[in-house]
Amino acid sequence: MHRLVSIIIKEFRHLSRDRLALSMIILFPLMMLLIHGFAITLDIDHIPYGIQDEDRTAASRELLDRFEASTYFEPVFWARNERDFDVALDRDQIRIGVKIPKGFAEALQTGKHADVQLLVDGADNNTATIAMGYAQGIVQRFYQDRVLLTAQNLHMATELRPQIWFNPTLRSTLFIIPGLLGLVLMMTTVAMTSLAIVREKEHGTVEGILASPIRPIEMISGKLIPYLLIAYVQFICGVLAARFVFGVPVVGGFGILFVTTGLFLLVGLSLGLFISTLTDSQQVAWQISFIVTMLPSFLLSGFIFPIESMPTFLQKITGFFPIRYYVHLVKAILLKGIGWRDAWPQMWPLFIFLAVFVGVSVRRFQKRIA
Repeated sequence: MHRLVSIIIKEFRHLSRDRLALSMIILFPLMMLLIHGFAITLDIDHIPYGIQDEDRTAASRELLDRFEASTYFEPVFWARNERDFDVALDRDQIRIGVKIPKGFAEALQTGKHADVQLLVDGADNNTATIAMGYAQGIVQRFYQDRVLLTAQNLHMATELRPQIWFNPTLRSTLFIIPGLLGLVLMMTTVAMTSLAIVREKEHGTVEGILASPIRPIEMISGKLIPYLLIAYVQFICGVLAARFVFGVPVVGGFGILFVTTGLFLLVGLSLGLFISTLTDSQQVAWQISFIVTMLPSFLLSGFIFPIESMPTFLQKITGFFPIRYYVHLVKAILLKGIGWRDAWPQMWPLFIFLAVFVGVSVRRFQKRIA
């Protein structure tokens, strides 16, 4: 214990002397969370759209008023004919065009089918799908308010009342921020540990440590514990920012949140430790850390793209990245409030990652001593 405490104190002293690095360790992840939290959003509003009203009646004007009253759309173009729509779509002036044909109001009054044409720019398929869904919702609501059901088809009417759990407002921020928190922690923990140990190699001090009575497990633990505490500070700052800046609820208990996060942090630190055994250069260690954390965290963690929608072989590959399990855990704990029983299926793979990374790292250190 005395040797372990000595290594921990040594590491904290080194960090206290390098105040720039310490401030970057604390502030950079928080800045990254805030910048990406505001920049990455799947919510789309103020979609520019064009209008062509050939009917020019009170009914057509009411429908267009509903588009204008919606925060999803912003009218920027009034077309005289369909050719104008083609030009506006080609020049990216609008993303969607709303065309009300002549006879629209008469069809409503006589109970006939009243058509509304939507012309959508499909070059950006995500925006096109969302914009089309918004527009269809406005038109359907208009029909429901205007068209009266007759006694003959009244019994066939069905009213749908959806109840949305965990994210009633369907804000993408509540989906993105928890995953972004895991991404930031993964990047910083791996990079901090790998660079700290490789720095000892570059300065030549690691040989002296290994030649002393200090055992490899004591050196490894002494290097991990300071950065574990720093990572917890990053995590607490991240949760506070998520709660009070982005409005992400914390439904689950803090006990399970801290334990699962601690397990994930240890996995990240042990992965950084393993990377440090593969290289003797801080530059190479940083590059490897970036490759094994940044790219998988964005693409293969479920952070933005659902794993279920990926090809089967790619879904299996995601199982080899620890971030995949923590993203699922932190979202479920913060938004759903799951307990230990529901969290265990995502926790036991993290224990396996931790055992493998630490075991391989200790073995490589022992070989270096020998």
